Amino acid sequence: MRLSFGFVRGDGLGCLYHGWQFGPTARCRLIPAHPQVRVPASIHVGAYGVREADGLVWVSPEAAEDFPLHDARRESGAITPVRSVHVRAGVTHLRQAIGGVENAPVVWHGRVGLAVHEPVAGQAMLHVVRMAGAEGPSPLFLSRWAGRLRDAVECGGETAPVMGELA
Repeated sequence: MRLSFGFVRGDGLGCLYHGWQFGPTARCRLIPAHPQVRVPASIHVGAYGVREADGLVWVSPEAAEDFPLHDARRESGAITPVRSVHVRAGVTHLRQAIGGVENAPVVWHGRVGLAVHEPVAGQAMLHVVRMAGAEGPSPLFLSRWAGRLRDAVECGGETAPVMGELA
């Protein structure tokens, strides 16, 4: 079972299937089926650098230098995550639809930020965040909008009218 399906408890991450608990050092610290057993040091998972910026959590499989730069005006607390949508289309096609370039971590359309990544070759994830404040589209509107954009991209339809809704 992938740990991405797991749950966070305190400063640890738990496996959804067996409940094994992994701490901040990526070592297993508890096997619930055998709570009295000392967990061998050989049971561990890969650890990655993590940083929160622009309302998203960024993971770097290489080094901390791989993290995107973020706008200092958008400090933590000023950004609200709205929705993440799986898109059955290539990441390049989705980036083109949102007006992004390969090295731009977040594309801002007014108060709305759009981030794209490729979890699996040929498929993409679209993450929608919103700057705090009363102006701009509501989270409900943006959630529905993300679904319409996904549908347009997956069907090979025209994405410009959907993107125009953000203006």
